[in-house]
Parts: sequence; C-alpha cells; structure tokens
Amino acid sequence: MYTYLSLSVKSRELPHSNHPLAKGMEQDFRLSYFRPELTQKLETSFCSTDPLVASDFARATFYSDNRQDLAKVTLPSLILQCAEDAIAPTSVGEYMHRHLAQSNLRLMKATGHCPHMSHPQETIDMIKEYLICR
Repeated sequence: MYTYLSLSVKSRELPHSNHPLAKGMEQDFRLSYFRPELTQKLETSFCSTDPLVASDFARATFYSDNRQDLAKVTLPSLILQCAEDAIAPTSVGEYMHRHLAQSNLRLMKATGHCPHMSHPQETIDMIKEYLICR
C-alpha cells in the first residue's frame, strides 16, 4: 500500500511508487497537510482521476528532465520555494534561480510542496508583491 495524503492507494494504482521522488512525496504530504478539508479535497481529486491519466502524469513527472530548457526562458520568473519540501528541496529552487536569467527566488515559511493549497494567503501575498514590484 502507498499512503498519500492519508489516502491509501494500492501500489499498482500509482505507477513507480518505489521511485525516490514518490517516496519523498509520501513523506512531504504527510508532514505538510494537517488540514482535514485539504485532505478531503485532494482525496476526492485523486480518486476521480482516470488511472491512465495518473499513470502518464506520474511517468512524465518522475522521469522527465527539462534542465536544458531553463536557458530558453526569456521572461521574468518568480520561484516560490517552500521550506521543508521533500519533493523540491531548497537546492532545486536555487538551481532554477541560477539557470533562469530573469528569476526572483522567494523563500516561503510554508512547508511542503503545494503552498497554494496549504498556505494560500502567503502564496497570494508573494505573488502580489512580485507583480506590484515589476
């Protein structure tokens, strides 16, 4: 069994659940989401996803490498880096900041990987601040 947001899913339903990033996701979501309404919302969303779509998404997420594409980005970018994100640790945000020509890296107090859900106000405030300063 694979635990994901207090959601038990048989490993055959979540492809590549033995991948290190998937293991990090399990820990990340368990540590980050203590709000029952989020758990319910995400559980409903995950359970309603077509297994073939979920499989394609997981494959693309865990086995894609687009680092070479960062140099092609010419627009200003805001990178919101959460604290204690097991999926994308601070080193990932720092890497992106170094390789995106016009990037602005902001470190958040929010923990986990989905601050737009777990800490929406901090996310909104940082995006607004970025847009106002541009």
